[in-house]
Amino acid sequence: MHELDDGDAEKMCEDGLFRAATAPVVMSGCGAVFGRGMTGTIRTRLDERAQVREACASAFREREKVRQVDVFISHNWGARRWVKFLAMCFFLNLGMAVKATLASALIVAACMLLAAGSVTGLGGDPLVMPLLGYLPMSIFFLVFFFGQTITGGHWSPTLWLDKLCVLQTDECMKAKAISAFPVFLAHSNQMLVLWDDDYFERMWCNLELATFTGLSAQRTQKVEFVPMWLAPWLLAFILTDLVSVSALRVISNIISEPSVVSEGFAACDYLLMHTLGTDSPEARFFVYYVLICVVSCVSYYLTAIPAVVAVLSKMRKHSFMLEQMADFDIRAAKCTLESDRRLVEKRIGELLARRKAAVTDDGSGGLNTCLMMDQNIEPLDCFNAYVRGPLKQAVLEKIGDGMHVPYHLCLVASLPMALFSLVDLLSCSDVSCQMQARELDLSVQGYMGGLAGFWLLNDLMIYPIAQPILFRVLSRVCCAWERLSTRIALGLLAAIILYTYIFLCSGVLLALIVVSSQTLRSCWLAALLLFILFLVCQLWATFRVPSPENRQEPVPGSH
Repeated sequence: MHELDDGDAEKMCEDGLFRAATAPVVMSGCGAVFGRGMTGTIRTRLDERAQVREACASAFREREKVRQVDVFISHNWGARRWVKFLAMCFFLNLGMAVKATLASALIVAACMLLAAGSVTGLGGDPLVMPLLGYLPMSIFFLVFFFGQTITGGHWSPTLWLDKLCVLQTDECMKAKAISAFPVFLAHSNQMLVLWDDDYFERMWCNLELATFTGLSAQRTQKVEFVPMWLAPWLLAFILTDLVSVSALRVISNIISEPSVVSEGFAACDYLLMHTLGTDSPEARFFVYYVLICVVSCVSYYLTAIPAVVAVLSKMRKHSFMLEQMADFDIRAAKCTLESDRRLVEKRIGELLARRKAAVTDDGSGGLNTCLMMDQNIEPLDCFNAYVRGPLKQAVLEKIGDGMHVPYHLCLVASLPMALFSLVDLLSCSDVSCQMQARELDLSVQGYMGGLAGFWLLNDLMIYPIAQPILFRVLSRVCCAWERLSTRIALGLLAAIILYTYIFLCSGVLLALIVVSSQTLRSCWLAALLLFILFLVCQLWATFRVPSPENRQEPVPGSH
Protein backbone atom coordinates (compact mmCIF):
# COMPACT_ATOMS: atom_id res chain seq x y z
CA MET A 1 0.00 0.00 0.00
CA HIS A 2 1.87 3.05 -1.21
CA GLU A 3 1.83 6.47 0.44
CA LEU A 4 -0.92 8.84 -0.65
CA ASP A 5 -1.37 12.43 0.46
CA ASP A 6 -4.39 14.75 0.54
CA GLY A 7 -3.72 16.01 -2.98
CA ASP A 8 -4.59 12.60 -4.35
CA ALA A 9 -8.29 13.02 -3.51
CA GLU A 10 -8.98 15.07 -6.63
CA LYS A 11 -7.12 12.55 -8.78
CA MET A 12 -9.09 9.70 -7.21
CA CYS A 13 -12.28 11.58 -8.02
CA GLU A 14 -11.25 12.22 -11.62
CA ASP A 15 -10.31 8.56 -12.02
CA GLY A 16 -13.74 7.57 -10.76
CA LEU A 17 -12.39 5.80 -7.68
CA PHE A 18 -13.65 8.10 -4.92
CA ARG A 19 -17.42 7.84 -4.88
CA ALA A 20 -20.19 8.32 -2.35
CA ALA A 21 -23.54 6.66 -1.77
CA THR A 22 -26.70 8.32 -0.55
CA ALA A 23 -28.54 7.16 2.54
CA PRO A 24 -31.65 5.99 0.61
CA VAL A 25 -29.47 3.74 -1.56
CA VAL A 26 -27.74 2.20 1.46
CA MET A 27 -31.06 1.65 3.26
CA SER A 28 -33.09 0.47 0.27
CA GLY A 29 -34.53 -3.00 0.36
CA CYS A 30 -34.19 -3.03 4.17
CA GLY A 31 -30.41 -2.94 3.89
CA ALA A 32 -30.17 -5.35 0.96
CA VAL A 33 -26.65 -4.07 0.31
CA PHE A 34 -25.54 -5.72 3.57
CA GLY A 35 -26.59 -9.14 2.30
CA ARG A 36 -23.86 -11.69 1.82
CA GLY A 37 -22.19 -11.90 -1.57
CA MET A 38 -22.04 -9.48 -4.46
CA THR A 39 -25.74 -9.63 -5.27
CA GLY A 40 -26.42 -7.61 -2.16
CA THR A 41 -25.10 -4.59 -4.02
CA ILE A 42 -27.68 -4.82 -6.81
CA ARG A 43 -30.76 -5.81 -4.81
CA THR A 44 -31.49 -8.77 -7.09
CA ARG A 45 -30.63 -12.44 -7.02
CA LEU A 46 -28.89 -13.15 -10.34
CA ASP A 47 -27.28 -16.43 -11.27
CA GLU A 48 -25.30 -15.66 -14.38
CA ARG A 49 -21.90 -14.09 -13.80
CA ALA A 50 -22.07 -11.73 -16.79
CA GLN A 51 -25.35 -10.28 -15.56
CA VAL A 52 -23.96 -9.89 -12.06
CA ARG A 53 -20.89 -8.05 -13.36
CA GLU A 54 -22.96 -5.71 -15.52
CA ALA A 55 -25.44 -4.99 -12.72
CA CYS A 56 -22.62 -4.26 -10.24
CA ALA A 57 -20.87 -2.00 -12.77
CA SER A 58 -24.11 -0.15 -13.44
CA ALA A 59 -24.75 0.31 -9.71
CA PHE A 60 -21.18 1.57 -9.24
CA ARG A 61 -21.53 4.13 -12.04
CA GLU A 62 -24.62 5.52 -10.35
CA ARG A 63 -22.55 6.53 -7.33
CA GLU A 64 -21.53 10.20 -7.31
CA LYS A 65 -17.86 11.13 -7.76
CA VAL A 66 -16.70 13.12 -4.74
CA ARG A 67 -13.64 14.60 -3.06
CA GLN A 68 -15.06 14.34 0.47
CA VAL A 69 -17.63 12.21 2.29
CA ASP A 70 -19.39 12.77 5.58
CA VAL A 71 -19.29 9.22 6.95
CA PHE A 72 -17.04 6.23 6.22
CA ILE A 73 -18.88 3.03 7.19
CA SER A 74 -16.62 0.35 8.67
CA HIS A 75 -18.25 -3.05 9.10
CA ASN A 76 -17.62 -6.77 9.18
CA TRP A 77 -18.88 -8.38 5.98
CA GLY A 78 -19.79 -11.55 7.86
CA ALA A 79 -22.26 -9.85 10.22
CA ARG A 80 -25.96 -10.46 9.67
CA ARG A 81 -27.79 -8.12 7.33
CA TRP A 82 -30.74 -7.26 9.57
CA VAL A 83 -28.62 -6.18 12.54
CA LYS A 84 -26.58 -3.91 10.27
CA PHE A 85 -29.81 -2.46 8.90
CA LEU A 86 -31.09 -1.77 12.42
CA ALA A 87 -27.76 -0.17 13.38
CA MET A 88 -27.98 2.11 10.34
CA CYS A 89 -31.60 2.95 11.24
CA PHE A 90 -30.38 3.90 14.71
CA PHE A 91 -27.59 6.09 13.31
CA LEU A 92 -29.54 7.78 10.52
CA ASN A 93 -33.19 7.76 11.59
CA LEU A 94 -33.54 7.76 15.38
CA GLY A 95 -33.43 11.53 15.85
CA MET A 96 -35.73 12.06 12.88
CA ALA A 97 -38.18 9.45 14.22
CA VAL A 98 -38.38 11.10 17.65
CA LYS A 99 -38.93 14.55 16.12
CA ALA A 100 -41.60 13.21 13.75
CA THR A 101 -43.36 11.46 16.65
CA LEU A 102 -43.47 14.52 18.88
CA ALA A 103 -44.41 16.83 16.01
CA SER A 104 -47.26 14.55 14.90
CA ALA A 105 -48.57 14.28 18.46
CA LEU A 106 -48.58 18.06 18.90
CA ILE A 107 -50.20 18.66 15.51
CA VAL A 108 -52.94 16.09 16.15
CA ALA A 109 -53.48 17.49 19.66
CA ALA A 110 -53.83 21.01 18.27
CA CYS A 111 -56.34 19.85 15.65
CA MET A 112 -58.38 17.93 18.22
CA LEU A 113 -58.44 20.91 20.60
CA LEU A 114 -59.56 23.22 17.80
CA ALA A 115 -62.32 20.78 16.91
CA ALA A 116 -63.36 20.46 20.57
CA GLY A 117 -63.45 24.23 21.00
CA SER A 118 -61.55 24.39 24.30
CA VAL A 119 -58.62 22.92 26.21
CA THR A 120 -61.01 20.95 28.39
CA GLY A 121 -63.18 19.75 25.53
CA LEU A 122 -61.43 16.38 25.16
CA GLY A 123 -62.21 15.12 28.66
CA GLY A 124 -63.41 11.53 28.42
CA ASP A 125 -62.98 11.39 24.62
CA PRO A 126 -62.19 7.73 23.67
CA LEU A 127 -60.32 8.82 20.51
CA VAL A 128 -57.56 10.59 22.43
CA MET A 129 -55.51 7.45 23.08
CA PRO A 130 -55.60 6.10 19.50
CA LEU A 131 -54.87 9.49 17.92
CA LEU A 132 -52.31 10.82 20.42
CA GLY A 133 -50.79 7.52 21.54
CA TYR A 134 -50.87 4.84 18.88
CA LEU A 135 -50.79 7.07 15.79
CA PRO A 136 -47.58 8.94 16.79
CA MET A 137 -45.92 5.66 17.80
CA SER A 138 -46.83 4.20 14.41
CA ILE A 139 -45.14 7.21 12.84
CA PHE A 140 -42.08 6.59 15.03
CA PHE A 141 -41.62 3.05 13.74
CA LEU A 142 -42.38 4.09 10.16
CA VAL A 143 -39.73 6.83 10.21
CA PHE A 144 -37.23 4.73 12.18
CA PHE A 145 -37.25 1.97 9.56
CA PHE A 146 -38.00 3.92 6.38
CA GLY A 147 -37.05 7.51 7.16
CA GLN A 148 -34.45 7.77 4.40
CA THR A 149 -36.87 6.48 1.78
CA ILE A 150 -39.61 8.85 2.96
CA THR A 151 -37.37 11.94 2.97
CA GLY A 152 -35.39 10.99 -0.13
CA GLY A 153 -32.15 11.40 1.80
CA HIS A 154 -32.56 15.12 2.42
CA TRP A 155 -30.61 16.29 5.49
CA SER A 156 -28.70 12.99 5.46
CA PRO A 157 -24.90 12.61 5.28
CA THR A 158 -23.03 11.27 2.27
CA LEU A 159 -21.78 7.76 2.94
CA TRP A 160 -18.84 5.65 1.82
CA LEU A 161 -19.63 1.93 1.87
CA ASP A 162 -17.22 -0.56 0.32
CA LYS A 163 -19.92 -2.70 -1.28
CA LEU A 164 -21.32 0.31 -3.12
CA CYS A 165 -18.30 2.56 -3.62
CA VAL A 166 -15.77 -0.05 -4.79
CA LEU A 167 -16.37 -1.94 -8.03
CA GLN A 168 -16.30 -5.43 -6.55
CA THR A 169 -16.39 -7.31 -9.89
CA ASP A 170 -13.40 -5.56 -11.53
CA GLU A 171 -10.19 -6.80 -9.90
CA CYS A 172 -8.08 -3.99 -11.39
CA MET A 173 -10.41 -1.22 -10.16
CA LYS A 174 -10.80 -3.02 -6.85
CA ALA A 175 -7.02 -3.14 -6.33
CA LYS A 176 -6.70 0.58 -7.11
CA ALA A 177 -9.52 1.40 -4.70
CA ILE A 178 -7.93 -0.66 -1.92
CA SER A 179 -4.64 1.17 -2.47
CA ALA A 180 -6.54 4.45 -2.24
CA PHE A 181 -8.17 3.59 1.10
CA PRO A 182 -5.93 6.04 3.02
CA VAL A 183 -7.19 8.87 0.81
CA PHE A 184 -10.83 7.84 1.27
CA LEU A 185 -10.37 7.70 5.04
CA ALA A 186 -8.42 10.96 5.24
CA HIS A 187 -11.24 12.73 3.38
CA SER A 188 -14.03 11.30 5.54
CA ASN A 189 -15.33 13.60 8.26
CA GLN A 190 -16.47 10.75 10.48
CA MET A 191 -16.13 6.98 10.77
CA LEU A 192 -19.16 4.88 11.67
CA VAL A 193 -18.18 1.55 13.21
CA LEU A 194 -20.94 -1.06 13.04
CA TRP A 195 -19.56 -3.18 15.86
CA ASP A 196 -20.29 -6.87 16.21
CA ASP A 197 -18.55 -9.65 18.14
CA ASP A 198 -16.13 -10.32 15.27
CA TYR A 199 -15.28 -6.73 14.34
CA PHE A 200 -11.94 -6.56 16.14
CA GLU A 201 -11.06 -10.02 14.88
CA ARG A 202 -11.05 -8.81 11.26
CA MET A 203 -7.66 -7.53 10.14
CA TRP A 204 -9.06 -5.18 7.51
CA CYS A 205 -11.46 -3.59 10.03
CA ASN A 206 -8.49 -2.86 12.27
CA LEU A 207 -6.61 -1.32 9.36
CA GLU A 208 -9.54 0.98 8.56
CA LEU A 209 -9.70 2.06 12.18
CA ALA A 210 -5.95 2.65 12.43
CA THR A 211 -5.83 4.55 9.15
CA PHE A 212 -8.78 6.81 9.95
CA THR A 213 -7.68 7.76 13.45
CA GLY A 214 -3.94 7.90 12.75
CA LEU A 215 -3.81 6.77 16.40
CA SER A 216 -4.55 10.38 17.43
CA ALA A 217 -6.99 11.62 20.04
CA GLN A 218 -8.52 14.25 17.76
CA ARG A 219 -9.47 11.75 15.07
CA THR A 220 -10.53 9.20 17.67
CA GLN A 221 -13.30 11.58 18.77
CA LYS A 222 -14.69 11.40 15.22
CA VAL A 223 -15.27 7.64 15.46
CA GLU A 224 -18.92 6.82 16.13
CA PHE A 225 -19.45 3.33 17.59
CA VAL A 226 -22.90 1.83 17.02
CA PRO A 227 -22.92 -1.68 18.53
CA MET A 228 -25.34 -3.92 16.68
CA TRP A 229 -27.11 -4.83 19.92
CA LEU A 230 -28.02 -1.20 20.66
CA ALA A 231 -30.96 -0.79 18.27
CA PRO A 232 -32.63 -4.15 19.13
CA TRP A 233 -32.34 -3.36 22.84
CA LEU A 234 -33.85 0.12 22.40
CA LEU A 235 -36.69 -1.17 20.23
CA ALA A 236 -37.42 -3.95 22.74
CA PHE A 237 -37.75 -1.41 25.55
CA ILE A 238 -39.94 0.89 23.46
CA LEU A 239 -42.26 -2.01 22.60
CA THR A 240 -42.49 -3.21 26.21
CA ASP A 241 -43.22 0.34 27.31
CA LEU A 242 -45.94 0.63 24.66
CA VAL A 243 -47.58 -2.59 25.89
CA SER A 244 -47.34 -1.40 29.50
CA VAL A 245 -48.83 1.98 28.64
CA SER A 246 -51.73 0.27 26.86
CA ALA A 247 -52.40 -1.75 30.01
CA LEU A 248 -52.01 1.40 32.10
CA ARG A 249 -54.73 3.08 30.06
CA VAL A 250 -57.10 0.19 30.81
CA ILE A 251 -56.29 0.37 34.53
CA SER A 252 -56.72 4.15 34.47
CA ASN A 253 -60.18 3.80 32.93
CA ILE A 254 -61.18 1.30 35.62
CA ILE A 255 -59.85 3.47 38.44
CA SER A 256 -61.75 6.48 37.07
CA GLU A 257 -65.13 4.74 37.38
CA PRO A 258 -67.27 6.58 40.01
CA SER A 259 -67.97 3.39 41.95
CA VAL A 260 -64.26 2.54 42.11
CA VAL A 261 -63.42 6.10 43.21
CA SER A 262 -66.00 5.89 46.02
CA GLU A 263 -64.65 2.54 47.18
CA GLY A 264 -61.11 3.89 47.04
CA PHE A 265 -61.89 6.87 49.24
CA ALA A 266 -63.81 4.60 51.64
CA ALA A 267 -60.77 2.34 51.90
CA CYS A 268 -58.55 5.35 52.60
CA ASP A 269 -60.91 6.58 55.32
CA TYR A 270 -60.90 3.16 56.96
CA LEU A 271 -57.11 2.93 56.74
CA LEU A 272 -56.54 6.39 58.21
CA MET A 273 -59.00 5.90 61.06
CA HIS A 274 -57.61 2.52 62.11
CA THR A 275 -53.92 3.37 61.74
CA LEU A 276 -53.50 7.09 62.40
CA GLY A 277 -56.83 7.84 64.04
CA THR A 278 -57.55 10.80 61.77
CA ASP A 279 -60.16 11.73 59.20
CA SER A 280 -58.25 14.68 57.77
CA PRO A 281 -59.40 15.49 54.20
CA GLU A 282 -55.83 16.36 53.27
CA ALA A 283 -54.51 13.00 54.47
CA ARG A 284 -57.43 11.32 52.72
CA PHE A 285 -56.54 12.82 49.33
CA PHE A 286 -52.83 12.16 49.89
CA VAL A 287 -53.28 8.45 50.64
CA TYR A 288 -55.81 8.01 47.83
CA TYR A 289 -53.56 9.38 45.08
CA VAL A 290 -50.55 7.46 46.32
CA LEU A 291 -52.68 4.31 46.36
CA ILE A 292 -54.03 4.65 42.81
CA CYS A 293 -50.55 5.29 41.41
CA VAL A 294 -49.12 2.25 43.16
CA VAL A 295 -51.98 0.10 41.86
CA SER A 296 -51.24 1.36 38.34
CA CYS A 297 -47.74 -0.14 38.42
CA VAL A 298 -49.32 -3.55 37.78
CA SER A 299 -49.31 -2.58 34.09
CA TYR A 300 -45.50 -2.73 34.12
CA TYR A 301 -45.41 -6.08 35.89
CA LEU A 302 -46.82 -7.59 32.69
CA THR A 303 -43.67 -6.73 30.72
CA ALA A 304 -41.12 -7.24 33.47
CA ILE A 305 -39.77 -10.53 32.10
CA PRO A 306 -39.11 -9.21 28.55
CA ALA A 307 -37.50 -6.13 30.07
CA VAL A 308 -35.21 -8.23 32.27
CA VAL A 309 -34.22 -10.47 29.35
CA ALA A 310 -33.44 -7.41 27.21
CA VAL A 311 -31.30 -5.90 29.97
CA LEU A 312 -29.38 -9.14 30.55
CA SER A 313 -28.71 -9.46 26.82
CA LYS A 314 -27.51 -5.87 26.56
CA MET A 315 -25.26 -6.24 29.61
CA ARG A 316 -23.69 -9.42 28.25
CA LYS A 317 -22.94 -7.98 24.82
CA HIS A 318 -21.81 -4.60 26.14
CA SER A 319 -19.47 -6.22 28.65
CA PHE A 320 -18.08 -8.51 25.96
CA MET A 321 -17.29 -5.52 23.74
CA LEU A 322 -15.38 -3.76 26.53
CA GLU A 323 -13.55 -6.95 27.51
CA GLN A 324 -12.62 -7.49 23.88
CA MET A 325 -11.13 -4.00 23.72
CA ALA A 326 -9.32 -4.43 27.04
CA ASP A 327 -7.70 -7.69 25.83
CA PHE A 328 -7.22 -6.59 22.22
CA ASP A 329 -4.29 -8.08 20.29
CA ILE A 330 -4.10 -7.40 16.57
CA ARG A 331 -1.90 -10.46 16.11
CA ALA A 332 -4.96 -12.61 16.87
CA ALA A 333 -7.03 -10.94 14.14
CA LYS A 334 -8.13 -13.14 11.26
CA CYS A 335 -7.13 -12.65 7.64
CA THR A 336 -8.14 -14.70 4.61
CA LEU A 337 -4.75 -14.25 2.92
CA GLU A 338 -1.48 -14.22 4.85
CA SER A 339 -0.14 -11.65 2.39
CA ASP A 340 -2.92 -9.29 3.53
CA ARG A 341 -1.72 -9.68 7.12
CA ARG A 342 1.77 -8.51 6.16
CA LEU A 343 0.24 -5.60 4.24
CA VAL A 344 -1.78 -4.48 7.25
CA GLU A 345 1.18 -4.77 9.61
CA LYS A 346 3.29 -2.71 7.19
CA ARG A 347 0.63 -0.02 7.00
CA ILE A 348 0.33 0.24 10.79
CA GLY A 349 4.12 0.54 10.98
CA GLU A 350 3.95 3.47 8.55
CA LEU A 351 1.26 5.14 10.66
CA LEU A 352 3.38 4.75 13.78
CA ALA A 353 6.40 6.26 12.03
CA ARG A 354 4.37 9.31 10.99
CA ARG A 355 2.97 9.78 14.49
CA LYS A 356 6.43 9.58 16.02
CA ALA A 357 7.57 12.33 13.69
CA ALA A 358 4.52 14.46 14.55
CA VAL A 359 4.74 14.19 18.34
CA THR A 360 5.49 17.53 19.98
CA ASP A 361 6.59 18.28 23.51
CA ASP A 362 3.17 19.50 24.60
CA GLY A 363 1.13 17.36 22.26
CA SER A 364 -1.66 15.19 23.47
CA GLY A 365 -2.83 12.25 21.49
CA GLY A 366 -3.78 8.66 21.59
CA LEU A 367 -0.23 7.56 20.86
CA ASN A 368 1.83 9.83 23.08
CA THR A 369 1.46 7.80 26.27
CA CYS A 370 2.57 4.72 24.41
CA LEU A 371 5.61 6.53 23.01
CA MET A 372 6.62 7.97 26.36
CA MET A 373 6.66 4.50 27.88
CA ASP A 374 8.94 3.04 25.26
CA GLN A 375 10.28 4.75 22.15
CA ASN A 376 11.22 1.35 20.70
CA ILE A 377 7.84 -0.29 21.13
CA GLU A 378 6.72 -2.56 18.31
CA PRO A 379 4.13 -0.97 15.96
CA LEU A 380 1.57 -3.71 16.59
CA ASP A 381 2.01 -3.43 20.35
CA CYS A 382 1.49 0.31 20.09
CA PHE A 383 -1.75 -0.21 18.17
CA ASN A 384 -2.81 -2.71 20.84
CA ALA A 385 -2.14 -0.08 23.50
CA TYR A 386 -4.14 2.47 21.50
CA VAL A 387 -7.23 0.21 21.28
CA ARG A 388 -6.99 -0.81 24.95
CA GLY A 389 -6.47 2.77 26.11
CA PRO A 390 -7.58 5.89 24.19
CA LEU A 391 -10.04 4.14 21.88
CA LYS A 392 -11.73 2.24 24.70
CA GLN A 393 -11.92 5.45 26.73
CA ALA A 394 -13.59 7.24 23.81
CA VAL A 395 -16.15 4.43 23.53
CA LEU A 396 -16.86 4.64 27.27
CA GLU A 397 -17.40 8.39 26.99
CA LYS A 398 -19.92 7.97 24.17
CA ILE A 399 -21.93 4.86 25.09
CA GLY A 400 -20.83 4.22 28.67
CA ASP A 401 -19.94 1.02 30.46
CA GLY A 402 -22.07 -2.09 30.77
CA MET A 403 -24.40 -0.53 33.35
CA HIS A 404 -24.61 3.03 32.03
CA VAL A 405 -27.58 4.13 29.94
CA PRO A 406 -27.44 7.70 28.59
CA TYR A 407 -30.25 9.95 29.76
CA HIS A 408 -31.39 10.79 26.22
CA LEU A 409 -31.78 7.08 25.37
CA CYS A 410 -33.87 6.57 28.51
CA LEU A 411 -36.15 9.39 27.35
CA VAL A 412 -36.48 7.75 23.93
CA ALA A 413 -37.18 4.34 25.50
CA SER A 414 -40.01 5.88 27.54
CA LEU A 415 -41.51 7.70 24.54
CA PRO A 416 -44.84 5.79 24.82
CA MET A 417 -45.18 7.00 28.40
CA ALA A 418 -44.49 10.58 27.30
CA LEU A 419 -47.31 10.29 24.77
CA PHE A 420 -49.55 8.75 27.44
CA SER A 421 -48.85 11.84 29.54
CA LEU A 422 -50.32 14.00 26.80
CA VAL A 423 -53.26 11.61 26.45
CA ASP A 424 -54.00 11.65 30.18
CA LEU A 425 -53.64 15.43 30.38
CA LEU A 426 -55.97 16.27 27.50
CA SER A 427 -58.52 13.57 28.34
CA CYS A 428 -58.45 14.51 32.05
CA SER A 429 -57.83 10.88 33.02
CA ASP A 430 -60.69 9.82 30.74
CA VAL A 431 -63.43 11.73 32.57
CA SER A 432 -64.90 15.22 32.34
CA CYS A 433 -62.31 17.87 33.20
CA GLN A 434 -64.92 19.98 34.97
CA MET A 435 -66.01 16.98 37.06
CA GLN A 436 -62.43 16.18 38.06
CA ALA A 437 -61.77 19.79 39.06
CA ARG A 438 -65.02 19.98 41.05
CA GLU A 439 -64.24 16.77 42.96
CA LEU A 440 -60.86 18.17 43.95
CA ASP A 441 -62.32 21.59 44.81
CA LEU A 442 -60.06 23.24 42.23
CA SER A 443 -60.60 25.52 39.30
CA VAL A 444 -60.38 23.84 35.90
CA GLN A 445 -57.26 25.88 35.12
CA GLY A 446 -55.70 24.90 38.45
CA TYR A 447 -56.48 21.24 37.87
CA MET A 448 -55.07 21.22 34.32
CA GLY A 449 -51.96 23.14 35.42
CA GLY A 450 -51.27 20.77 38.30
CA LEU A 451 -51.75 17.72 36.07
CA ALA A 452 -49.41 19.19 33.44
CA GLY A 453 -46.73 19.85 36.06
CA PHE A 454 -47.13 16.34 37.44
CA TRP A 455 -46.62 14.68 34.06
CA LEU A 456 -43.71 16.93 33.13
CA LEU A 457 -41.82 16.04 36.31
CA ASN A 458 -42.75 12.39 35.88
CA ASP A 459 -41.43 12.17 32.33
CA LEU A 460 -38.21 14.06 33.00
CA MET A 461 -37.26 12.95 36.50
CA ILE A 462 -39.01 9.75 37.62
CA TYR A 463 -39.59 7.31 34.76
CA PRO A 464 -36.12 7.67 33.14
CA ILE A 465 -34.37 6.22 36.21
CA ALA A 466 -35.94 2.77 35.74
CA GLN A 467 -33.45 1.38 33.26
CA PRO A 468 -30.16 2.53 34.86
CA ILE A 469 -31.26 1.22 38.25
CA LEU A 470 -32.39 -2.08 36.73
CA PHE A 471 -29.00 -2.43 35.05
CA ARG A 472 -27.17 -1.89 38.34
CA VAL A 473 -29.36 -4.31 40.27
CA LEU A 474 -28.99 -7.00 37.62
CA SER A 475 -25.23 -6.53 37.54
CA ARG A 476 -25.16 -7.48 41.24
CA VAL A 477 -27.38 -10.45 40.49
CA CYS A 478 -25.04 -11.59 37.70
CA CYS A 479 -22.05 -11.31 40.02
CA ALA A 480 -23.71 -13.56 42.59
CA TRP A 481 -25.46 -16.16 40.40
CA GLU A 482 -24.35 -17.92 37.23
CA ARG A 483 -27.54 -19.73 36.18
CA LEU A 484 -29.63 -17.83 33.64
CA SER A 485 -32.93 -19.01 35.14
CA THR A 486 -31.88 -17.71 38.57
CA ARG A 487 -30.83 -14.39 37.08
CA ILE A 488 -34.17 -14.00 35.30
CA ALA A 489 -36.17 -14.95 38.41
CA LEU A 490 -34.26 -12.55 40.67
CA GLY A 491 -34.33 -9.93 37.93
CA LEU A 492 -38.11 -10.27 37.73
CA LEU A 493 -38.39 -9.73 41.49
CA ALA A 494 -36.06 -6.73 41.28
CA ALA A 495 -38.05 -5.26 38.38
CA ILE A 496 -41.33 -5.60 40.28
CA ILE A 497 -39.85 -3.85 43.32
CA LEU A 498 -38.31 -1.15 41.13
CA TYR A 499 -41.53 -0.43 39.21
CA THR A 500 -43.45 -0.30 42.49
CA TYR A 501 -40.95 2.22 43.86
CA ILE A 502 -41.12 4.38 40.72
CA PHE A 503 -44.91 4.50 40.79
CA LEU A 504 -44.76 5.19 44.53
CA CYS A 505 -42.60 8.24 43.79
CA SER A 506 -45.10 9.23 41.12
CA GLY A 507 -47.96 8.81 43.59
CA VAL A 508 -46.29 10.92 46.27
CA LEU A 509 -45.62 13.66 43.70
CA LEU A 510 -49.23 13.64 42.49
CA ALA A 511 -50.60 13.63 46.04
CA LEU A 512 -48.39 16.54 47.09
CA ILE A 513 -49.37 18.56 44.01
CA VAL A 514 -53.10 17.93 44.60
CA VAL A 515 -53.05 18.70 48.33
CA SER A 516 -50.78 21.73 47.88
CA SER A 517 -53.10 23.10 45.19
CA GLN A 518 -56.14 22.54 47.40
CA THR A 519 -54.81 24.03 50.63
CA LEU A 520 -52.01 26.38 49.55
CA ARG A 521 -50.59 25.80 53.03
CA SER A 522 -46.88 26.43 53.50
CA CYS A 523 -46.22 23.02 55.07
CA TRP A 524 -47.55 21.14 52.04
CA LEU A 525 -45.82 23.48 49.59
CA ALA A 526 -42.54 22.99 51.47
CA ALA A 527 -43.03 19.22 51.37
CA LEU A 528 -43.61 19.43 47.61
CA LEU A 529 -40.45 21.47 47.04
CA LEU A 530 -38.39 19.11 49.22
CA PHE A 531 -39.69 16.10 47.33
CA ILE A 532 -38.85 17.71 43.98
CA LEU A 533 -35.35 18.39 45.34
CA PHE A 534 -35.12 14.72 46.29
CA LEU A 535 -36.11 13.75 42.75
CA VAL A 536 -33.42 16.03 41.32
CA CYS A 537 -30.77 14.44 43.55
CA GLN A 538 -32.02 10.96 42.67
CA LEU A 539 -31.83 11.76 38.96
CA TRP A 540 -28.29 13.17 39.31
CA ALA A 541 -27.09 10.13 41.26
CA THR A 542 -28.66 7.75 38.74
CA PHE A 543 -27.13 9.30 35.63
CA ARG A 544 -23.86 10.53 37.09
CA VAL A 545 -21.05 9.18 34.93
CA PRO A 546 -18.26 7.70 37.09
CA SER A 547 -14.68 8.75 36.49
CA PRO A 548 -12.53 6.30 34.47
CA GLU A 549 -10.78 4.96 37.56
CA ASN A 550 -14.13 4.27 39.26
CA ARG A 551 -15.82 2.52 36.35
CA GLN A 552 -17.00 -0.96 37.21
CA GLU A 553 -15.30 -3.85 35.45
CA PRO A 554 -17.36 -6.07 33.14
CA VAL A 555 -19.75 -8.39 34.92
CA PRO A 556 -18.15 -11.76 35.68
CA GLY A 557 -19.75 -14.59 33.79
CA SER A 558 -21.81 -12.20 31.71
CA HIS A 559 -20.90 -13.98 28.52
